[in-house]
Amino acid sequence: MSQVRRKGAGRKWLWIVPVGCLGALAVVVGIALFVLWLVFGILKSSEPYKLAMTMAQADARVAAALGAPIEPSRFLTGNIEASDGVGHAELTILLSGPKGRGSLEVVANMSGGRWVVEKAVLTVDQSPERIDLLDQSEESP
Repeated sequence: MSQVRRKGAGRKWLWIVPVGCLGALAVVVGIALFVLWLVFGILKSSEPYKLAMTMAQADARVAAALGAPIEPSRFLTGNIEASDGVGHAELTILLSGPKGRGSLEVVANMSGGRWVVEKAVLTVDQSPERIDLLDQSEESP
């Protein structure tokens, strides 16, 4: 019995290697994106983040500098550590509005299970302007 070999049959593996590598790369990128989505979701659902966003969106000086509505970026940086009713958070939240963008630096501490914002300063992009959200004496009427 003689076997007939088809033309190009030995080259099948040439397609398997690149497709397999691309598939593996897609899985790794997908896992990394999922982890980032999860981390950003945890940070954005935290009490320090919510307190800072409430302060920024309610401050007339921020609205004057960035315009309204004030929206957070999808991405933020920082860390939150909390255990047994005690914690510390440091976040940088990128904000934008119709008039411009800025970054809100937030430091909050938790004692007795209650978060208190210790620092909330907005630095407006392309401007030397810095707005201390905790200093209500600068608040315009």
